[in-house]
Order: sequence, then C-alpha cells, then structure tokens
Amino acid sequence: MKKAKPYPLILVITFTALVFLSFMSLGEVQKGLYVTISPPVFNGKNLTIAGYSTADTIGATIYDQNNQEKLFKSISVKSGKFSLSLKNTDLKNFTTSAFYKVYLFDLKNTIAGGVYEYVYFDDIPPDISVTSITYEVYDKNNTVITKSYFDPVAGEKFIARYNLSENSYVTVQVAAYDNVKGKGTVVATLLNGVPQKAGANFVTWSGLTSSGKFVNNGSYVFVFTIKDLAGNTKNNYVSPLIAIVKKSSNTNGVTFKGYDLVMPGTSDNYHAFAPKKFLKATFNFFEPPSSAVFLLVYEKGVNSEVYILSPAFKLGSNTLNFSVYGNPVFNSVSYGVYYFRLLGSDVTGNPFDIYSNYFVLDNRSLSLGTVTVDNTVYNRTANGYNFASIRFSLSRPAMVTVQIFDSYNRAVKNLMSNNFMDGPVQIAWDLRSAMSFVAPGTYTVKVTAIDLGGKKIEDSSKTIIVYNQNPF
Repeated sequence: MKKAKPYPLILVITFTALVFLSFMSLGEVQKGLYVTISPPVFNGKNLTIAGYSTADTIGATIYDQNNQEKLFKSISVKSGKFSLSLKNTDLKNFTTSAFYKVYLFDLKNTIAGGVYEYVYFDDIPPDISVTSITYEVYDKNNTVITKSYFDPVAGEKFIARYNLSENSYVTVQVAAYDNVKGKGTVVATLLNGVPQKAGANFVTWSGLTSSGKFVNNGSYVFVFTIKDLAGNTKNNYVSPLIAIVKKSSNTNGVTFKGYDLVMPGTSDNYHAFAPKKFLKATFNFFEPPSSAVFLLVYEKGVNSEVYILSPAFKLGSNTLNFSVYGNPVFNSVSYGVYYFRLLGSDVTGNPFDIYSNYFVLDNRSLSLGTVTVDNTVYNRTANGYNFASIRFSLSRPAMVTVQIFDSYNRAVKNLMSNNFMDGPVQIAWDLRSAMSFVAPGTYTVKVTAIDLGGKKIEDSSKTIIVYNQNPF
C-alpha cells in the first residue's frame, strides 16, 4: 500500500496561521460597534448614547479638546443593543461652545479597539434670531415690480427675505393679520421643518391656501418657528412684515372650472397645460339666445381675442369644454392671465356682454434651471456642525422631492417633498441620514419635480463631498 506524502511543515504552519488570523478577524467583527448620539448638540438637557454591539459591556469615555478624560461610564448590552442617558448633572462641569469626543469600546476586549463620535456643547442664546426681514413682489415672469401689495390672480408672488443667526430647521406659516392679536387664522404652511443655513434665506408665497385656493383680499403676516439641531424650539416669531393681497376680478356672469390645478384642492383660478386636460365653462341663459352668440377667450391687457367659439347655445344651462391637448390655438398662447367673454344677444335683440373672473393658463415646460450645491463641505467646524446648500429654480409650479444618495446609490435621506410655485428654491442638507450624521464620502443630490399634468423631470448631476474634520 502506497503511503501518502506528508505535507511540508511550512505549509502546515501557514495554514494554521491563516485559520488563526481568520478567527481573530471574525472575533473583531463580532465585537464591532455602531453608535449614535442624540441630540448631536447638547444644550443642557438629556444626552443619549446608543448603538449596537455583540459585546456584553461597553465602556464610554468622554474626552475634551485637550484629550483629557472628563467622564467614564460602563453600559450593559442587552440583546445586542445599548443605551446610556446622561443628565445635566452628569455634564455640569463641561464648558460650552466646544466639541467633546465620545469613545466607546468593549470592556472585555480592549485590544480590539473602539469607535468614537463627537458631540457639540452649545451656548446658543435662548432664541435663534430672525432679522433683516424685507420683501419683494414678482410678476408672472419673475421680474421684480414696485408695489405695496400683490395680485395672486395675475400670477404675482410675494417673496419674504430674512437672515438666520444659526443653522436651523425652519417652519414658515402665513396667517391672516389681526389688528389686536397680530396673528389670526393660519391659511398656509410654506416650509415645514426645512433645514436652512445661517445667513440669508427666503420663502415664496403665491397667495394660495394650503388647500390650493386663493386667499381673500386682506393683510397677512409670516409666522416663523425655528428649531435648533437638537430639535428644541428656539423662536416662535410673528414677523412685522405684512403682505397685502388685492385680487383682480371681473363680473361673475360666466363660471369656469379647470381640471389641472396648481395645488391639491379645488382652486378654480389656476390652470396648467397638460395632455388630455381641459377647461370647462358653464353658464345659464334665462332667455332663448340668438344664433349669433360667441364665447371668446381674452388675455388680460390685450384687446384682441385668442380663441372664439360659436356653438348652438340653448335656453338654460350650457357647458363647454376647451380641450388643451392637440388644440393649436391654446398650445400657442403664452403663459398669462386670461378671462372668458360671452358676447351676443337673445332672440328679442337684447344684447349682453359678460366677463368671467380672471384665470391663469400655463403652458411653460417644466425645468429646474441650473441646480447648484455646496460641492465640498466639512462636517464639523470649531463652531459646530455644518449644513450644505442646495439651490434650483422652477419654471412652473410643481411637487418637488429632494433626496440624498451615497456612493452605493443607497437612499440616505429624503430632505423634503413639498409643493412650490415657480421661481427660485433654496434648502439645505444637515449632513445627516434619518438616524445620524453621515460618514465622509461623496453623496449625490437627486431633485425630482412633478407638475400637476404628470410631467416629471429629475436631476442627479450634482454631488456633495463630505470631509471628516476633527474639531480638536
């Protein structure tokens, strides 16, 4: 019987070493840590350190910027999870306006190393200030006009500009002005917890309520709710800025209804062009009409008609649909303010000339303009955490979603999904995912806009490179 050759000694040693190293690697992976700190900015309340680990007990040490140990705590791990809540009494000797390093490690396997994260101890004053509030009125072509009021029916918009003293999460509402209380009933929410950078910002109001109807004529104020990075309300501010709404209108002899609205709701004033959409005019004749009755469409400020229709009208209710899809007349008209005119006479010869309310027709193509971002940003500075700006300009009203993706095309965060009128839009990314601050790397900004005709466009051409900056 032939004997098997023994393996060379060096091969046996090499194989044994590889197996040993493999088990060591598996052990280190099993002892790995994932940590989150909430809130990332400590402001004298509770600070929670939490995460996941396969270790039994976690050690947590907090160091100051001189790498001096300030606090040590041991944390028990249950079912792979751990959590430690620190009160103000635990941290009363910590100074403000400074970063601290939180180092976590396996108490039973200190050789395996640990992970660390930073927390900023804040000395933000009680309020984050909203200052330098000014306004501008823009016409339907986004040109600044000099007026003390604005006419939303004519496509005009009111832009409020303001400065923030800190990076913040901003909610802006519009409320009817009350001569006694200042703030009356809220009619619209323009921003809802949107991150904005310190410095100059703006918000646009089109004169619509949150349900999509034009507001009544009158005076309105802007109400700001400002939260810091820890989610604490830092300011509830009713701006002294007053927006005055004066809507243009004609007589109501002709009513009309649109089936492509600028906002969710039942507004009868704004109609956007889209395939298979149409306008509808309804009206009543109380006397038999003659055979020479015309329904015309005029552009406001232009004396010549852009569309004429002369069907066989009847006594009583009449309904006419104006198809947008494939209609060369409507497809060729420009974006603007229009109205219906019913012109003719009854069978006895009594003339009538009746006008509808003004309405807006919008046949502009949907676009985002040039999307710009802060291309590179450090996640921390000596003064706290950074935000990254994102800016674009809508050519027509749309629902806008802004998302952040990592280099593996995984969704990191949905920054917002909100309706916007046409014009410039500016928001910010707080460099956080849904759970915690993102790791250094390259992130893609995806902006998606869908108008109410269903037209959808996307832009994923811009990236933000996040650098890890040690604040010590």
